[in-house]
Amino acid sequence: MIYGMAKDKLPADNPTSGLFDLAEHMSENYSKVKHLKYYAYVFVGITILFLIIISLLLLAEGNVGMFIIFLALVICGIMMLRLVAFTIHFLDDFDTNFRAIKLVRDIDPLPKIPQGETSLERIEKYLKNDDPLIVDQLKNGIEVKHNFRIGDTSWSLAFIRQGKMFGPESYLMLVREIKGEPKLNNFILLERNLETVASEFMFPNRTIILCKAPKKYDGISEDLYSYLTEKVHYIVKSGKNVPVKLQLFVEHEGKYEIIPLLP
Repeated sequence: MIYGMAKDKLPADNPTSGLFDLAEHMSENYSKVKHLKYYAYVFVGITILFLIIISLLLLAEGNVGMFIIFLALVICGIMMLRLVAFTIHFLDDFDTNFRAIKLVRDIDPLPKIPQGETSLERIEKYLKNDDPLIVDQLKNGIEVKHNFRIGDTSWSLAFIRQGKMFGPESYLMLVREIKGEPKLNNFILLERNLETVASEFMFPNRTIILCKAPKKYDGISEDLYSYLTEKVHYIVKSGKNVPVKLQLFVEHEGKYEIIPLLP
Protein backbone atom coordinates (compact mmCIF):
# COMPACT_ATOMS: atom_id res chain seq x y z
CA MET A 1 0.00 0.00 0.00
CA ILE A 2 1.24 3.48 -0.86
CA TYR A 3 0.61 6.11 1.83
CA GLY A 4 0.54 9.89 1.46
CA MET A 5 -0.86 9.97 -2.11
CA ALA A 6 -3.96 11.87 -3.13
CA LYS A 7 -7.07 9.77 -3.72
CA ASP A 8 -7.39 8.34 -7.22
CA LYS A 9 -3.99 9.82 -8.18
CA LEU A 10 -1.72 7.29 -9.82
CA PRO A 11 2.01 7.34 -9.05
CA ALA A 12 4.28 8.92 -11.64
CA ASP A 13 5.75 6.65 -14.30
CA ASN A 14 9.28 7.92 -13.66
CA PRO A 15 11.12 10.36 -11.36
CA THR A 16 11.06 13.15 -13.98
CA SER A 17 7.27 12.93 -14.31
CA GLY A 18 7.01 12.82 -10.52
CA LEU A 19 9.01 16.03 -10.12
CA PHE A 20 6.97 17.70 -12.85
CA ASP A 21 3.73 16.69 -11.13
CA LEU A 22 4.96 18.12 -7.82
CA ALA A 23 5.99 21.38 -9.50
CA GLU A 24 2.60 21.58 -11.22
CA HIS A 25 0.81 21.06 -7.91
CA MET A 26 2.86 23.84 -6.31
CA SER A 27 2.19 26.16 -9.26
CA GLU A 28 -1.56 25.53 -9.07
CA ASN A 29 -1.60 26.27 -5.35
CA TYR A 30 0.43 29.44 -5.82
CA SER A 31 -1.90 30.71 -8.56
CA LYS A 32 -4.80 30.48 -6.06
CA VAL A 33 -3.13 32.62 -3.41
CA LYS A 34 -0.72 34.88 -5.30
CA HIS A 35 -3.14 37.83 -5.07
CA LEU A 36 -2.55 37.76 -1.29
CA LYS A 37 0.85 39.38 -1.88
CA TYR A 38 -0.92 42.75 -2.15
CA TYR A 39 -2.41 42.32 1.32
CA ALA A 40 1.03 41.37 2.68
CA TYR A 41 2.55 44.56 1.23
CA VAL A 42 -0.27 46.73 2.61
CA PHE A 43 -0.25 45.13 6.08
CA VAL A 44 3.51 45.30 6.59
CA GLY A 45 3.71 48.77 5.02
CA ILE A 46 1.00 50.24 7.28
CA THR A 47 2.61 48.61 10.32
CA ILE A 48 5.97 50.23 9.51
CA LEU A 49 4.25 53.59 8.99
CA PHE A 50 2.59 53.42 12.43
CA LEU A 51 5.88 52.43 14.05
CA ILE A 52 7.62 55.41 12.43
CA ILE A 53 4.91 57.80 13.65
CA ILE A 54 5.09 56.42 17.21
CA SER A 55 8.89 56.62 17.14
CA LEU A 56 8.80 60.28 16.13
CA LEU A 57 6.26 61.06 18.87
CA LEU A 58 8.44 59.36 21.47
CA LEU A 59 11.47 61.29 20.27
CA ALA A 60 9.54 64.55 20.43
CA GLU A 61 8.60 63.76 24.06
CA GLY A 62 12.24 63.05 24.91
CA ASN A 63 11.66 59.36 25.61
CA VAL A 64 14.92 58.21 24.02
CA GLY A 65 14.82 54.68 25.43
CA MET A 66 11.42 53.83 23.91
CA PHE A 67 12.41 55.67 20.73
CA ILE A 68 15.39 53.32 20.29
CA ILE A 69 13.15 50.29 20.87
CA PHE A 70 10.58 51.43 18.29
CA LEU A 71 13.36 52.39 15.87
CA ALA A 72 14.65 48.82 16.13
CA LEU A 73 11.10 47.59 15.41
CA VAL A 74 10.97 49.83 12.32
CA ILE A 75 14.24 48.36 11.06
CA CYS A 76 12.93 44.84 11.71
CA GLY A 77 9.74 45.75 9.81
CA ILE A 78 11.72 47.00 6.82
CA MET A 79 13.77 43.80 6.82
CA MET A 80 10.54 41.78 6.97
CA LEU A 81 9.13 43.75 4.05
CA ARG A 82 12.25 43.00 2.02
CA LEU A 83 11.96 39.33 2.95
CA VAL A 84 8.30 39.28 1.84
CA ALA A 85 9.24 40.98 -1.44
CA PHE A 86 12.09 38.53 -2.05
CA THR A 87 9.86 35.50 -1.30
CA ILE A 88 7.10 36.74 -3.60
CA HIS A 89 9.62 37.50 -6.35
CA PHE A 90 11.09 34.00 -5.99
CA LEU A 91 7.65 32.35 -6.19
CA ASP A 92 6.68 34.52 -9.17
CA ASP A 93 9.86 33.44 -10.98
CA PHE A 94 9.22 29.79 -10.16
CA ASP A 95 5.62 29.99 -11.39
CA THR A 96 6.63 31.82 -14.59
CA ASN A 97 9.43 29.37 -15.38
CA PHE A 98 7.26 26.34 -14.67
CA ARG A 99 4.45 27.62 -16.88
CA ALA A 100 6.99 28.27 -19.64
CA ILE A 101 8.24 24.68 -19.44
CA LYS A 102 4.68 23.33 -19.34
CA LEU A 103 3.58 25.35 -22.35
CA VAL A 104 6.57 24.22 -24.41
CA ARG A 105 5.83 20.62 -23.44
CA ASP A 106 2.11 20.83 -24.24
CA ILE A 107 2.05 22.95 -27.39
CA ASP A 108 1.80 21.38 -30.85
CA PRO A 109 4.51 22.84 -33.15
CA LEU A 110 2.24 22.38 -36.19
CA PRO A 111 -1.36 22.66 -34.97
CA LYS A 112 -4.29 22.15 -37.32
CA ILE A 113 -6.09 25.22 -38.61
CA PRO A 114 -9.72 25.31 -37.41
CA GLN A 115 -12.67 25.84 -39.73
CA GLY A 116 -13.51 29.43 -40.68
CA GLU A 117 -14.23 31.61 -43.67
CA THR A 118 -11.36 34.04 -43.14
CA SER A 119 -7.85 33.85 -41.71
CA LEU A 120 -8.86 36.16 -38.85
CA GLU A 121 -11.88 34.05 -37.98
CA ARG A 122 -9.69 30.96 -37.94
CA ILE A 123 -6.89 32.47 -35.84
CA GLU A 124 -9.37 33.85 -33.30
CA LYS A 125 -10.97 30.43 -32.96
CA TYR A 126 -7.57 28.75 -32.62
CA LEU A 127 -6.32 31.20 -30.00
CA LYS A 128 -9.47 30.95 -27.88
CA ASN A 129 -9.65 27.15 -27.95
CA ASP A 130 -6.16 25.75 -28.51
CA ASP A 131 -3.51 28.32 -27.64
CA PRO A 132 -2.34 27.57 -24.05
CA LEU A 133 -1.36 31.19 -23.31
CA ILE A 134 -4.71 32.68 -24.34
CA VAL A 135 -6.79 29.83 -22.89
CA ASP A 136 -5.11 30.54 -19.55
CA GLN A 137 -5.68 34.29 -19.83
CA LEU A 138 -9.35 33.86 -20.81
CA LYS A 139 -10.04 32.40 -17.37
CA ASN A 140 -9.59 35.90 -15.95
CA GLY A 141 -11.69 37.68 -18.55
CA ILE A 142 -10.49 39.20 -21.81
CA GLU A 143 -12.24 41.44 -24.31
CA VAL A 144 -11.67 40.67 -27.99
CA LYS A 145 -11.75 43.61 -30.42
CA HIS A 146 -11.54 43.63 -34.22
CA ASN A 147 -9.85 46.31 -36.35
CA PHE A 148 -8.50 47.97 -33.22
CA ARG A 149 -6.61 51.26 -33.48
CA ILE A 150 -4.06 52.68 -31.04
CA GLY A 151 -2.72 56.08 -32.07
CA ASP A 152 -1.66 55.79 -35.70
CA THR A 153 -1.33 51.98 -35.52
CA SER A 154 -3.98 49.44 -36.55
CA TRP A 155 -4.43 45.81 -35.50
CA SER A 156 -6.59 43.07 -36.95
CA LEU A 157 -7.35 41.57 -33.53
CA ALA A 158 -6.72 42.66 -29.96
CA PHE A 159 -7.14 40.63 -26.76
CA ILE A 160 -7.41 43.14 -23.92
CA ARG A 161 -7.82 43.03 -20.17
CA GLN A 162 -7.57 46.15 -18.04
CA GLY A 163 -5.71 45.46 -14.81
CA LYS A 164 -7.28 45.77 -11.36
CA MET A 165 -5.57 46.58 -8.08
CA PHE A 166 -6.54 43.35 -6.32
CA GLY A 167 -7.33 41.32 -9.41
CA PRO A 168 -5.68 40.02 -12.59
CA GLU A 169 -2.97 42.18 -14.12
CA SER A 170 -3.50 43.99 -17.40
CA TYR A 171 -2.95 41.97 -20.55
CA LEU A 172 -2.68 42.86 -24.22
CA MET A 173 -2.13 40.59 -27.19
CA LEU A 174 -2.22 41.98 -30.73
CA VAL A 175 -2.63 40.25 -34.08
CA ARG A 176 -1.81 41.84 -37.42
CA GLU A 177 -2.70 40.14 -40.69
CA ILE A 178 -0.49 40.79 -43.70
CA LYS A 179 -0.78 39.79 -47.34
CA GLY A 180 1.86 37.81 -49.16
CA GLU A 181 5.06 36.29 -47.87
CA PRO A 182 6.28 37.60 -44.49
CA LYS A 183 9.42 39.70 -44.65
CA LEU A 184 11.85 41.17 -42.16
CA ASN A 185 10.52 44.68 -42.85
CA ASN A 186 7.10 43.62 -41.53
CA PHE A 187 8.61 42.95 -38.12
CA ILE A 188 10.83 46.04 -38.09
CA LEU A 189 7.71 48.15 -38.67
CA LEU A 190 5.89 46.07 -36.06
CA GLU A 191 8.44 46.89 -33.37
CA ARG A 192 8.14 50.61 -34.09
CA ASN A 193 4.35 50.35 -33.85
CA LEU A 194 4.60 48.48 -30.55
CA GLU A 195 6.53 51.36 -29.03
CA THR A 196 3.56 53.57 -29.89
CA VAL A 197 1.21 51.04 -28.29
CA ALA A 198 3.30 50.91 -25.11
CA SER A 199 3.48 54.70 -24.77
CA GLU A 200 -0.13 55.53 -25.68
CA PHE A 201 -2.11 52.54 -24.38
CA MET A 202 -0.47 49.67 -22.45
CA PHE A 203 2.48 47.33 -22.75
CA PRO A 204 1.84 44.54 -25.31
CA ASN A 205 2.50 41.13 -23.77
CA ARG A 206 2.52 39.30 -27.09
CA THR A 207 2.16 40.17 -30.77
CA ILE A 208 1.44 37.95 -33.77
CA ILE A 209 1.84 38.55 -37.48
CA LEU A 210 -0.55 36.32 -39.43
CA CYS A 211 -0.36 35.42 -43.12
CA LYS A 212 -1.32 32.75 -45.62
CA ALA A 213 1.54 30.92 -47.32
CA PRO A 214 1.89 32.03 -50.95
CA LYS A 215 2.13 29.53 -53.79
CA LYS A 216 5.39 27.56 -53.89
CA TYR A 217 6.02 28.49 -50.25
CA ASP A 218 9.25 26.93 -49.02
CA GLY A 219 9.55 28.44 -45.57
CA ILE A 220 10.59 31.90 -44.43
CA SER A 221 13.94 33.45 -45.27
CA GLU A 222 16.99 32.68 -43.14
CA ASP A 223 17.38 36.28 -42.00
CA LEU A 224 13.77 36.43 -40.80
CA TYR A 225 14.10 33.08 -39.05
CA SER A 226 17.24 34.25 -37.25
CA TYR A 227 15.53 37.52 -36.36
CA LEU A 228 12.59 35.71 -34.77
CA THR A 229 14.43 32.91 -33.00
CA GLU A 230 17.83 34.34 -32.05
CA LYS A 231 17.26 38.05 -31.42
CA VAL A 232 15.86 39.35 -28.15
CA HIS A 233 13.25 42.02 -28.90
CA TYR A 234 12.73 45.06 -26.69
CA ILE A 235 10.44 48.03 -26.35
CA VAL A 236 11.75 51.19 -24.71
CA LYS A 237 9.47 52.00 -21.78
CA SER A 238 10.28 54.71 -19.22
CA GLY A 239 13.87 54.71 -20.41
CA LYS A 240 14.26 50.94 -19.96
CA ASN A 241 14.39 48.08 -22.46
CA VAL A 242 11.47 45.75 -21.74
CA PRO A 243 11.38 42.37 -23.58
CA VAL A 244 8.43 41.79 -25.93
CA LYS A 245 7.23 38.51 -27.48
CA LEU A 246 6.87 38.40 -31.27
CA GLN A 247 5.50 35.50 -33.29
CA LEU A 248 4.75 34.58 -36.87
CA PHE A 249 1.74 32.39 -37.75
CA VAL A 250 1.72 31.08 -41.34
CA GLU A 251 -1.26 29.15 -42.71
CA HIS A 252 0.29 26.35 -44.76
CA GLU A 253 -1.28 23.09 -45.95
CA GLY A 254 -3.99 23.01 -43.29
CA LYS A 255 -1.66 23.73 -40.38
CA TYR A 256 -0.14 26.72 -38.63
CA GLU A 257 3.59 27.16 -38.93
CA ILE A 258 4.44 28.98 -35.69
CA ILE A 259 7.81 30.74 -35.32
CA PRO A 260 8.96 30.78 -32.59
CA LEU A 261 7.06 28.62 -30.11
CA LEU A 262 6.64 30.82 -27.08
CA PRO A 263 6.58 29.67 -23.46
